Amino acid sequence: MTIEPPRRTLARGTDPDDPSLSVIAVLPDVVLCQGHADVVGQGQLSLGWCDNERCRSYGEAGLASPCGEPFKALKR
Repeated sequence: MTIEPPRRTLARGTDPDDPSLSVIAVLPDVVLCQGHADVVGQGQLSLGWCDNERCRSYGEAGLASPCGEPFKALKR
């Protein structure tokens, strides 16, 4: 099954006088089996995203991604 990940704020405004401007990343849907989708939905497993251009994949937050960088937690 697929679940829609939360939008992720990458940066707050580039103008310090205008904090309303932000850069939002819209990530692709997450494909999970029913069991993992249930665990994520219950908050027992935290999804993470690696934005390294060689990787750009999902995994468990805090663990190493395929490129070696840790997956950064996605928050709802």
